[in-house]
Amino acid sequence: MHRSEFEAVKSAVSARLLASAQKEDWSELELAAAVSEVWVEILDLEINAFLQRLTKRIAAVDGGISVSNDAARKATRWAGASWKRQDWQGELSVRIEFGDPNYYRVAAGIRAYCGPDEQRKPIDSTLWGMLKHVNVEELNLLRNREESRPWWPFFSRFVGVGDLKTPAGLAYMRGGALVEGRLLEEVLAEDLLQLVRFVDTVLEEARSSSPG
Repeated sequence: MHRSEFEAVKSAVSARLLASAQKEDWSELELAAAVSEVWVEILDLEINAFLQRLTKRIAAVDGGISVSNDAARKATRWAGASWKRQDWQGELSVRIEFGDPNYYRVAAGIRAYCGPDEQRKPIDSTLWGMLKHVNVEELNLLRNREESRPWWPFFSRFVGVGDLKTPAGLAYMRGGALVEGRLLEEVLAEDLLQLVRFVDTVLEEARSSSPG
């Protein structure tokens, strides 16, 4: 279902619920309230299924990438999934991260380090600087680069998707086409693999330029 179709459905449902409220018909309102209570639980299942499909797509292209999925970790501010090679230093990874347990503010990019402050091991500052220079034109979905942060040399919000917690975001995760019949997981897998290759290149350059 495309975004325009979702907007039409949302408008129709809103109108129906408002009419129910005006008539003091509480049956549909109670059902809507019950659905809102379990919405995050539904998202837990759907997002983890989406990340599993995404990981399979990445592994099918490059079997040398390991994944760490902490998206189901609740009661934490940051959660998501990371992909990396074993020889990448520290906690350097390509990552999708959610800004809170309810899946707001979805970002993806190159993560320099993560975890509790006392356990963080920042990567070398020169390497961090090299990782900032991603060519966003080579990315299909992650083109809206945001200002780099100490733990994110490069990160972006999803172009044209919005937060995965929205009805439109859920539809994309469940197979709604983005552009020209391509799935969100297909386009995102390409972007993440492109970031992996970028990190590989930067690390190789850093090794070849290091003394000794």
